[in-house]
Amino acid sequence: MIAEGIKLLVNVRNRELVLMAALLALGLGVRASSARQVDPSKPPPPPAQDTTPIDPSKPPPPPSGAMAPAPSPDTKTSDAPAAPPAAATVPAFDPLHAQKSIDVGQYYLKTGNYPAAIDRFREAIAYQGNLALPWDLLGEAYEKEHELDDAIAAYQKYLALLPDGKEPDRVRKHLAKLQADAAHEAGKQSNR
Repeated sequence: MIAEGIKLLVNVRNRELVLMAALLALGLGVRASSARQVDPSKPPPPPAQDTTPIDPSKPPPPPSGAMAPAPSPDTKTSDAPAAPPAAATVPAFDPLHAQKSIDVGQYYLKTGNYPAAIDRFREAIAYQGNLALPWDLLGEAYEKEHELDDAIAAYQKYLALLPDGKEPDRVRKHLAKLQADAAHEAGKQSNR
């Protein structure tokens, strides 16, 4: 019966309908309109502004679609409806999205859109907090925004994650200069 339906649709000239019918016959149920064209010349939009601080030492909450554990038999349940689950503020571990966020953040950093770069690097850290690179880039973006304390904290986290090698030596030297600049700025502020 499925083969007869496909034979009838082969006569249709619109390839999209034939493909959709074949996918439906296979049980995939994919809609033809689900594939949309993306203009690669345009940069992706910046992520929504999330002002909650990211603490990489804490494990992220389970994804919003995760199932809650079943109540034990001795747990009392009420007849009142349960409140809807809160939206997850930190995404689950996702290295692919972390890398994509780093790539887009580097684009924003090169084009001078430092707030968007900061958002993307923080997003990458939320997806995969044990990566050192987004911390280094985050420090650079904060430095470009003249937020020295945040830049110092990001560079220190980078060094905590990657203490050895050529790049950490560069970051250590740069961090020492930033700390001296921050102390100098603090001295100026106290003299006023």
